[in-house]
Amino acid sequence: MDSKLHSNNERLDNDSAQPQDTPQTPDAWRDEVVEQIIVIRDTGLTNMFDVKNVFEIAVEMDFNELADFIFTNKKGYGNFILSVDRKHVVKISV
Repeated sequence: MDSKLHSNNERLDNDSAQPQDTPQTPDAWRDEVVEQIIVIRDTGLTNMFDVKNVFEIAVEMDFNELADFIFTNKKGYGNFILSVDRKHVVKISV
């Protein structure tokens, strides 16, 4: 399972690396969060409805966008998991 996790991290790093000082557009941010959700889902490490565990895995994998999304918008995360509709992936400022 570790090799699968490692290969998913490499794919994410290679496909979506952006300098940290470059602001993301809402669509780019949404795409990043959705991809991070898919990477965690594909690891098979947790049930995606276990929000606490998904959050912890996101932190461990340095998926800061997903961790921030879950922390600030649990309802949006749950709605996305239930519907797979990207309209629920909305950034909320705190």
